[in-house]
Amino acid sequence: MPENKRNFVERRALRFRVLYNKADEIWEEARGEVQDCCNSFREHYGGELEDKLENGHRIRLTRTFKLENSDPPEVVRRILLTFIKRGAPRIEITVDDLAPTVFQIDADERHAFISDSGREISVDEFAEKALTEHLFNEPEPYRPLRSI
Repeated sequence: MPENKRNFVERRALRFRVLYNKADEIWEEARGEVQDCCNSFREHYGGELEDKLENGHRIRLTRTFKLENSDPPEVVRRILLTFIKRGAPRIEITVDDLAPTVFQIDADERHAFISDSGREISVDEFAEKALTEHLFNEPEPYRPLRSI
C-alpha cells in the first residue's frame, strides 16, 4: 500500500515493527558512542574513568574524583546505563543511588531513534546529556557529621 494511503492503524503497526526491529541497533549505537566518549575523556582529561560492558544490555562507568580537604580523599561515582527492551524500549541512566534518568527509544514509519522529552536526539546528544554532569562536575566532598 502506498505510504500516503496508510490509515492510522497501519502506520501504528509499522512504527511498532520498526521500533522492535531496530531498538537493539539504537542501543548499540548509543553504547558505542558512550564508550568512544570515555576513551576521549581519558585522552583529553586523564581522569580516572573505567567503562565496562557487563552484558549486551548494560555498561558500567566508574569515575574516581580526587578531592582536596575530603576524608576519604577520593570519591567514586558509579554510572550504570541499562538498555531495557521489554515494554517501551528505553535506556536508563542510574548514578549512584539516585533515581534513574530515562531516554525512550522511539520510532516513526522509517527509523528508530532516541528521544528526550518527546524530541528525537542523536546518539551524540544522548551521550552528552547522559554523561556531562557526571563526568565533569565533582561531587561534594564527604563530611562526617559532628557529634553534639
